Amino acid sequence: MTWQLIRLDGSQTDAWLLSPEAQKYLGYAGGDEGFAIYLKCCDARCIKATGISIFDIADYMWRDCYEGDVPPAEAVLEALKGDDMLGGMFE
Repeated sequence: MTWQLIRLDGSQTDAWLLSPEAQKYLGYAGGDEGFAIYLKCCDARCIKATGISIFDIADYMWRDCYEGDVPPAEAVLEALKGDDMLGGMFE
């Protein structure tokens, strides 16, 4: 996918997917490794921007964004805009 700007070679990606951290994302992703990596990218962006996880904001259509090739930064911004508590900060 074009959003993937991860500068990891295959062995680093494989190692991350075996980590305890990755298991959380794989669980949310239903075992889909590509989607798990997408969620991790979105989560890292959201934490950097707000200090909170994507899993702490209102439900959002992350799978649709992934399948639609929406870059993580754009998906996070739209998710934050749609959040009841944080939405006003990002309009």
